[in-house]
Amino acid sequence: MKHTLYTIPDPEKQLLSFKAVANTIKLIRDLIAHRFEGYSSIKIQSEPGNGNSYLLHAIANSLKKKGLSIAFLNFKGNDQFSDLTPYHLNQLMNCHFVFMDNVELLMANEQNPKKLIEFIGDLERKDITLIYACHSTEFPASVKAMNEVFSSTSLIINLPPISDQERIKWAESYLEHTVMNRIQKDLIGEKLSNAEFIKKLDYHIKKQEIILGTNYEEIREQYTELKKQELRLLQNKLAILELEPLKLSMISKQEYELAATLREQERELLAVNDKILNELTRLNISPKPSKKAMEVYVYFSSLVNFITNKDDSLQMVPHYIEKELLTLQKKKSDPDYNSHGKHTEELDNEISRWESLLKQYV
Repeated sequence: MKHTLYTIPDPEKQLLSFKAVANTIKLIRDLIAHRFEGYSSIKIQSEPGNGNSYLLHAIANSLKKKGLSIAFLNFKGNDQFSDLTPYHLNQLMNCHFVFMDNVELLMANEQNPKKLIEFIGDLERKDITLIYACHSTEFPASVKAMNEVFSSTSLIINLPPISDQERIKWAESYLEHTVMNRIQKDLIGEKLSNAEFIKKLDYHIKKQEIILGTNYEEIREQYTELKKQELRLLQNKLAILELEPLKLSMISKQEYELAATLREQERELLAVNDKILNELTRLNISPKPSKKAMEVYVYFSSLVNFITNKDDSLQMVPHYIEKELLTLQKKKSDPDYNSHGKHTEELDNEISRWESLLKQYV
């Protein structure tokens, strides 16, 4: 038997996090509460990406929590029903529920469906409920064979794409109004599957959390990585500065071969600088974070400005920050700017952040 066939439902897939139209959710909850009483075989179907596999796993997990025994078969690639050993077939006959995922793959590969038909008949005779999932549009040639094999199916649960209205409603419960106005068109449309919608929604939620500074784990990881890159950058630039007097000494002594070797080392270090700069660019938080996430942003922006400065020696870092502080303090002393209390508070916070950064560099 192939090791991927007889398995367990994915514990991450739970009914609580399953997204579908309200009537479908209510139907599923009622069926689980009554343990699918009166149904011998249930088919869950949808177009790819609309949740048939997810729902199958979620139902299996819900029934397990109720103390019911289940068996889960996940068909992949060239799997056939004959891949199951007599031992596992016997195991299947001692469960309350048998689950089959990706049945369209099974039907596309199955060369002799007789054993499968007999197995389904045995399940029905032993009052074991079969719940299986398949795509509604893939492998149309196997549809007829599937209908013959699973002729005892007594309930079909069809999962259509979530309506645009429902998608907007869900998105509005997570995203701010200004964000929704900007990205609403990106979350709707007939061609967008439920899985794609959820992926896009999660992306915008995460992006919003970074802007608001509420995604503390993301900000902490970003901060840690930026500090590592900052250390690498400073170490690298120190190494370049240390090479300079050695190189000049070799040239003055007319030891040109050694000087050439030092120049090559310098070029290698400069190449490393470029790699670090690329990494810092990749780590950029876009758009600019809010005040709560500003500490991370300050580290990034100061480093980028530092290494792109015309005079990019290590000694220029505190000078650059002092220059920024001077500009901010001049702005604060401007009577026109100072007339707005809110602006003054924002400016004081920004000055405080740059002063904190200067202390760390010094």
